[in-house]
Amino acid sequence: MKSCYEKGNLHERRVFQQYVDKYAMYYAASAAWFYWTGSTVPIGTLFISDPFPTPAEYPFPVDSEPIRSIIFLQQSLVGLQCSSAMCINIFCALLMLFTAARFEILMNEMRTVNNFASFVKCVKKYYALKRYAKEVTNTARYTTLITLSICGIESVFAGIILIGRQPFAVKLQFISVCSTVLLGVFMCAWPADNLIYVSKDTMRAVYESKWYDQPLKIQKFILLMMIPQSPVILRIRCIIPAFSLNYYCSFITNVMSMFTALRVVMYQDED
Repeated sequence: MKSCYEKGNLHERRVFQQYVDKYAMYYAASAAWFYWTGSTVPIGTLFISDPFPTPAEYPFPVDSEPIRSIIFLQQSLVGLQCSSAMCINIFCALLMLFTAARFEILMNEMRTVNNFASFVKCVKKYYALKRYAKEVTNTARYTTLITLSICGIESVFAGIILIGRQPFAVKLQFISVCSTVLLGVFMCAWPADNLIYVSKDTMRAVYESKWYDQPLKIQKFILLMMIPQSPVILRIRCIIPAFSLNYYCSFITNVMSMFTALRVVMYQDED
């Protein structure tokens, strides 16, 4: 990534800068929110009767100092470590956005080619870039699967806390948790969705060139380039058919369905 940027010309750097301007603020704010969420749990503990952020039990007395403070700091540190783990999604998003930017650079190059050799060069770049994009998605899918599993479970059980008879400080803590897990999934779904459309439309950019001024041989070659290409999709066989914004919406729907079922069971037990 660093080498690609250093060797790029002014136009390529401008495309990278456009991506930075579009996404940097969102992901920086998301990282700050993750750490803020990890901080709200120990901060909220100061306003409720529970002495620690989590209801852990220890085989020794914890009411005296400095044991109580040490345990409190240790649990708070674990919460911040969980927040930092959520930031791993930012690295996956960075790789997918970098790949999408390279596809857009190639699209701009295709719009300006004017000879047969340039068209062949662009086609070779396209398939080399597509292989790189598949390597990126194959790597990111493991992090995506772990994120979906953890975030789905946390969303359901955090929702149960919100509808239960809990103090307001506890509910406020879990509101931030729900927001965090949904945000963690979205920060991967957004660049994955963008990569699908950019990789799918790359070869079509050649139609925006001055192909009509080219010889018949080049026009036939362009016609072959216009054959629809399969997009680069982040998928997990038998689990995630295509990770995109549409899948993100279905993920939220499934979480709400599971939450509704557990809420009905909980109310029946109370009755």
